[in-house]
Amino acid sequence: MKVRSIQAGSTTMSGVLTRSHTNSVTSHVSIGGDGRLGAFGAAQRAMVVFREQTTFGTENKVHMWCVHVPSTGNPTTFQNQEIASTTVHVDQPAVSRHCGANGNWLVAYARSGSGIGTTPDEIRARMVDTDGLLCGTTAVVDTFASGVQTPCVATVDGEQFLLAWVRGASTLGGDVFARRIRWTGQCSAGAWIFATTTDPTTGTAFELSPSLDFAASKFVLAWAERDALGVNQHVFARSLAFDGQPSGAQHDMLTPPFVARGFPVVAAKASTSGGTNDEALLVWDEDVIRGQLFEAQGTGLVTSLGGACGIPGLSDVATWSGTPVLGSNTFALELLAPTSPILGLAIGFSQASLPCGPCTLVPSLDILLPGVTPTPLPIPHTPSLIDFELFTQWLQLRPSGCPILPDIGLSQALKFTIKE
Repeated sequence: MKVRSIQAGSTTMSGVLTRSHTNSVTSHVSIGGDGRLGAFGAAQRAMVVFREQTTFGTENKVHMWCVHVPSTGNPTTFQNQEIASTTVHVDQPAVSRHCGANGNWLVAYARSGSGIGTTPDEIRARMVDTDGLLCGTTAVVDTFASGVQTPCVATVDGEQFLLAWVRGASTLGGDVFARRIRWTGQCSAGAWIFATTTDPTTGTAFELSPSLDFAASKFVLAWAERDALGVNQHVFARSLAFDGQPSGAQHDMLTPPFVARGFPVVAAKASTSGGTNDEALLVWDEDVIRGQLFEAQGTGLVTSLGGACGIPGLSDVATWSGTPVLGSNTFALELLAPTSPILGLAIGFSQASLPCGPCTLVPSLDILLPGVTPTPLPIPHTPSLIDFELFTQWLQLRPSGCPILPDIGLSQALKFTIKE
């Protein structure tokens, strides 16, 4: 196996680093980089993971090769480790794209306990730190008697990981599943915390080849899907929450009559927690290599509907902070500079528009909250809320001119349309 580094800006290539091996064959090469800076160096470490099988077919391994990639000069190895070595079957290793702020990669692979060449029935994973040391114990992520294949893995910070894989042994595909696992503690002494396994797709039973990356605040999952005849193939993408639950609509990335032939790969612009760029690039093979940007999170829509009433000249203005999108825990409703006591916040799921003198109560009175500004309004990761509308309006103790409720004034009403 051979490795060389390439400078992205200049495309300058280093010399070739060769790993010599005898009586064995390598395959399924996967690579993860190091995005950390500061005391950790200028992102100069990489993890190369591959499968190695003896030419006699009696043993196979998941092997890692830790590589130092200098700013100039040739790469060198500083650690070699076996992730798994066994006379049973291990296959299809994958490593997280980077090691996150905590400096840990996760290596995932498929395993069978029934012997070389048999169908894998487990997805396993092992964490490795940037010194190339194995951390803790092997995590058994999934066991499925009918077979598993093609695991992939992404990380938020080198501590929280999301894995996706296919349940089913058919070359046509199966069903994509996902699971979040989290490491707590030091590399040498810690424990895995497992979230519930999820089924984040809504396709047929012929899904295959998932690809994952983390884009600022959500994961982006891409996968291929074949029809019942195994002929036509599409590429889909979807945003996922931290726990692997869907956090957006399922998008078909193809435009007929094009049909995908290869499998998708997704790579985020800012594959770290706390970044602001939530775009990811999806690439797949049709008649040519095609690519498209995918935004993990939208912006939501806000519309002012009027309806305010009270003493002219008051500065009480309804506004908001954050963004009305799925999974937002920073979205909040506010009343700026209130000049009279706030009685409450009316929230409606539809528009009522009840006039009274100069006032118009716009929301249907589905919810009446206490008059606290700001009022947090977290939005769950629920795809059915996409395009759902919320109508809001503040009620204050002030002369309004409404004959029925002369002492209750209203702010202007706002309509929020929730997006991904």
